[in-house]
Amino acid sequence: MHRPDADRLRVLATPARNVILAAMTWQKHPIIAACLLAVAISAADHCAAAETQKQLSIGTGSKTGVYYPTGRAICRMLNRLNENKPTGWDCQQRESAGSVANLEALRDGKIDLAVVQSDTHFHAFTGTGKFKDKGAITDLRSVFSLHAEPFTIIARAGGGVWKLEQLKGRRINVGKKGSGPRETFFELLETLGWNSSEFSGFTQYDTREQATALCDSQTDVITFVVGHPSQLIRDAIERCNTILVSISNNLIRKVVAARPYYRNAIIPAGLYRGANSDTRTFGVSATLVTTSRLDPAAVYAITQAVFTNIDKFRSMHPALKHLNRVDMAHESLPSPLHDGAKRYFQETGLIK
Repeated sequence: MHRPDADRLRVLATPARNVILAAMTWQKHPIIAACLLAVAISAADHCAAAETQKQLSIGTGSKTGVYYPTGRAICRMLNRLNENKPTGWDCQQRESAGSVANLEALRDGKIDLAVVQSDTHFHAFTGTGKFKDKGAITDLRSVFSLHAEPFTIIARAGGGVWKLEQLKGRRINVGKKGSGPRETFFELLETLGWNSSEFSGFTQYDTREQATALCDSQTDVITFVVGHPSQLIRDAIERCNTILVSISNNLIRKVVAARPYYRNAIIPAGLYRGANSDTRTFGVSATLVTTSRLDPAAVYAITQAVFTNIDKFRSMHPALKHLNRVDMAHESLPSPLHDGAKRYFQETGLIK
């Protein structure tokens, strides 16, 4: 009876090595020995496959936001698929400053994929907006779109702000540099023809600090671009007496008509304390994006993992609850589809 391959034996855990040793002691009983050896070699192959898996990283956002759990859900779907059939890829989400920072990290090859706002995605691919000076990231490729993200404004109740026009003269928290909501806010000003000098100032508290800053009167208004329901919004509303600010239909129409990546959005009544009616606004979509440099096999594996288990994926976070595969393959994708995603969508009839 031949000894098992040395490389395989080295990667085995102790129980598997014990199985091989047991097989050796049963050499006078070939059938039993063969069965034991088959079990051990199978374990060796599984361990070896796990060791050779390549790591994929997904840039997300703050742990208190929606992007981080969304990236974690994507990774869990891929890693769950690996339990049944190793894909050769292992996935891990990374906390980040948000969409702009994620796209710059993609440009520099520091991460493999990213969850980003569709508007920031558009500007990165076209070399406009925040990316005008550094230039377009022309090798950006879409994987699929995710949840809707309404532009959300919160003000203190009784502070004289209950509609968008009343933001003038106030201190607005626009978030840290590198965050998608910051870019969306200043693009909103440009679209409406408003000047930044019409405001008292702009604060830059990050997502963890915004609710406290608002309730402690360190800023008058805080803004988010986020999927709902959101713990961030819930924290802000429950910490002190605040309201969601609506945007008039006329202003929404103006914003949506001016930008191809915006759409009408509603924050439904009843999601948050005191929000007894729908809040009208506009929004973007979260998108999963990568570059043409990433192996199509990796993108195919991620797409397959999410789309073949879409019900499980939807259950992983409330913001993902209403996703459907057709929209995910078509909507809010400013850059061309990555070849790996395109292959999966064509095989399953989602695109022609």
